[in-house]
This record gives sequence, C-alpha cells and structure tokens, in this order.
Amino acid sequence: MYKLSSFRITSSIKAVGRGHTSTVDAFLTPYLEDYIKGFLSGFENQLKGVDVTFMKSDGGLCQIDKFTGYVSIISGPAGMYNLHLNILNSYEYCY
Repeated sequence: MYKLSSFRITSSIKAVGRGHTSTVDAFLTPYLEDYIKGFLSGFENQLKGVDVTFMKSDGGLCQIDKFTGYVSIISGPAGMYNLHLNILNSYEYCY
C-alpha cells in the first residue's frame, strides 16, 4: 500500500492543487513501482551498485528509489513531443 502526505509532494499552499497532485501521485506511484521492479529484474543482480536514474517531468534526473508518479508525468516540451509523435504514428495506420 502506498501512503503519502500532500505537503511532502508539493509545498503549494492551495489545497486544490495539492489535492490534484497527491491524487495523481497516489494513483501512478504503485504502477511505477511495479514497472521499476520489472525493469530491474531484467538485469543481473538487479543493477545493485549501479547508479540508476530516471528522467523527471522537468528534464532533471531522479534516483530510482525517489521516482514517483508526481515527478514522472511528462509535461512541457517532452510531453508535447510525445503527443505529436503518437499522433503522427497513428496516421500511419489509417492508410
């Protein structure tokens, strides 16, 4: 079970914004944890001793044990790039 406190996710004063962020984090984090377990299981020794980082939504890098739903959402230029790529790929299959 994944538990969180909204003040640990974001320091925003607005309760609605923190509530949305916390909800997204609570929904996505268990899926990400399962994905990360599967990802690591594909490597010898589950990459123990290796510095593994994932890219956050802001383009920065995050240690794998700190990677949560809140920091994983692809927004900004990276999100727009992925959206356009998916739209263009869907047109290939229409013909």
